Amino acid sequence: MTKTTNYQLNQWAKSDRIMMEDFNADNAKIDAALKANADAMPRILHGSYTGDGETSQFIPLAAQPQVLIVTSGGRTSQGNIMYGGVVFPTVPSESVTLGETGFTARGGSANSMARANLLNTNYQYLAIYW
Repeated sequence: MTKTTNYQLNQWAKSDRIMMEDFNADNAKIDAALKANADAMPRILHGSYTGDGETSQFIPLAAQPQVLIVTSGGRTSQGNIMYGGVVFPTVPSESVTLGETGFTARGGSANSMARANLLNTNYQYLAIYW
């Protein structure tokens, strides 16, 4: 019986006797390889929130992402005004900061430079985990 190059899976010929143990061992190898691949892939979460006009609003997430992108109407900034941004755990922005279980959007006032929480404004976010 020959084996595949990458995972050493059984390659039966017509004359080979197929054994349950060989078949089960192959399935275990495939399962382990798929799990390792899935664990290595980044997970992406997309969501939205509506600004409540307060100084800040906490948006809960399952865990702290490694990267967070917040935008409103497809923009993250306009001149010196920040409507969201790209945020990392060690690099907060003026308008959005990460916490262990979510993020805080700041700026409920049109007079503020940070405007990630304007009243009745829809914001979208993309959280990336790995």
